[in-house]
This record gives sequence, structure tokens and C-alpha cells, in this order.
Amino acid sequence: MLPSTTRPKQTGGRELARIVFDQETIAKRVAELGQEITAAYPDGELLVLGLLKGSFIFLGDLVRQIDRPLQVDFLVAASYGADTVSSGTVRLLYDPETRLDGKHILVVEDIVDTGKTLNRLLSILAPEPEEPGDLRALAQARGRASGP
Repeated sequence: MLPSTTRPKQTGGRELARIVFDQETIAKRVAELGQEITAAYPDGELLVLGLLKGSFIFLGDLVRQIDRPLQVDFLVAASYGADTVSSGTVRLLYDPETRLDGKHILVVEDIVDTGKTLNRLLSILAPEPEEPGDLRALAQARGRASGP
């Protein structure tokens, strides 16, 4: 684990206040999620949709732990603008290129903040879902998520 005063290149040289989860803890949980997803979707086509930009590393690690055929695609949604708090107004900036019909869709997000973006996004992707979708997030911002 890195000392809390480390300035890794990934932070642009900014000092870290603390490390919440070390690399080994994250890797263990990602492996567990991969096993859970493999068991939850034994049949049918699985489409893993990554919400860019934050999810791409988590998504890459996660799909390597899913032991079944799958497709990967991405989408970009914006709700923050220049703010640090979601406006609740979600714009889809990049649609997935893959057809969604008849597939199990797993949306992968890095951090769920208020949940507004994901709630709106799920309603855009499946306005009348035949069965509930599934979501995997690396982390949830403490105390900020709201219900649908």
C-alpha cells in the first residue's frame, strides 16, 4: 500500500489525503464481482456497458474476471457540466453502437454519487424493462446516493 503522502503520477502530482482501498482489496472485490456476474448470467447474450470516462479501468479489470462470452460497449452521459454536484439533467453524449434488444445489459460505473445519472440513464436504455437491469459500481460516494 502507498503511504498517504505519495504523489502518484495518476493524480497529476497532487498529494493524496489518504488511500481508501488498497490495490489488493480492490482486486479481490473485482474478482468476487466477476464470479457473481458469471453465476448471475449463465445464458443469453451479455452486454457490458461502461459509463465513460471513469469506468474504463474498472470495466477492463472486471470483464477479465467474467468467465463467459460477452460484448463490451461504452456510453457517455453528462449531468455535471462544470459543477461537482449532479444537476439531475442527463444528456447522452455517445450512444452504444451495439444493439440492446434481447440482451442482458450490465451497466458498469466507477463511482455512484447521487444516483441521478444512473437512474435517468437506465430509464433511457430500457424505458419499459421486461426484467430489472443490473449495475456494478466500484464505489458509492458516502451519504450522497438517492433512491429512484
